[in-house]
Amino acid sequence: MTKNRTLFAAAALAAGTVALSLPTSMPAVATPAAVSAAPERHCLPSQDVILRSDYINTTRKATVSLCLETDGKDIKVVSAATDCDTTCVILTATSRWTLKQDGEDVGQTQLGKQLAYKGEGTYSVTADLEVYAKESAEQGGTAEDQTYTAKPTFSGDLSFTTRLAQAPNMSGELTAVDDDNWRLTVTNSGAGAALTTDVSFISRSDVKADDARCKETSGGGLACSLGRMEPSATTEITVTRSGKQLCKSTWVDSTMTKNAPLFRWAIDTNFGQGAVTAGPACT
Repeated sequence: MTKNRTLFAAAALAAGTVALSLPTSMPAVATPAAVSAAPERHCLPSQDVILRSDYINTTRKATVSLCLETDGKDIKVVSAATDCDTTCVILTATSRWTLKQDGEDVGQTQLGKQLAYKGEGTYSVTADLEVYAKESAEQGGTAEDQTYTAKPTFSGDLSFTTRLAQAPNMSGELTAVDDDNWRLTVTNSGAGAALTTDVSFISRSDVKADDARCKETSGGGLACSLGRMEPSATTEITVTRSGKQLCKSTWVDSTMTKNAPLFRWAIDTNFGQGAVTAGPACT
């Protein structure tokens, strides 16, 4: 999960079916399928496209694919240009897609951005893509860049069976161990799992953690990646104040003001950014 806070640092299981040879006198027992942690993805038929230049009478070829993918929270388009005569890319800024679920509008956005997943059903997707290639070609004894473009349109229906993901409910409780150490207990009390859990510390006086999940960031902060947290899961991080003291300085930036706490902290998940909470007083 990428974070954008000032001074914040920021497998699929294959379900197999086993055939059992049972005596005719015994009833067959259905084995539950393994739950897949991988996103559900479905694809429209790929297209072979011709990329043309506006300046020279040559073309390039590529195969373009388009899929829809969901993790139960968001749904997005995954598209690629392969088997290209040169290096081809799909331009996200000029490629857009529109989505409906069972006839109801979900939304439209540019390629590379997600829409909210609405649960099980049939999704109708329409995508206008721009495929772009650039290469150097010799014209009149000098090398010039030539660009090639194609604008394929995809449209079709894809059915999804992934249930709408239930959201986690993350909370943190900070307790003092002694004058220089604090323990943050992180708990998921929600009905859904947090696929990613990141705790960030903005520090006025450097803080550290003897924890392999945490890395120091610029400005004396910490970024701790706790991974997936299931409902009712809890974990702890102990942070320690270092010798660098800025509590009585006039240092001010967009997140810390004079007389601010020793540090602030926040818990972020794949469902979004959490609120920033003040830590202990800077003394």
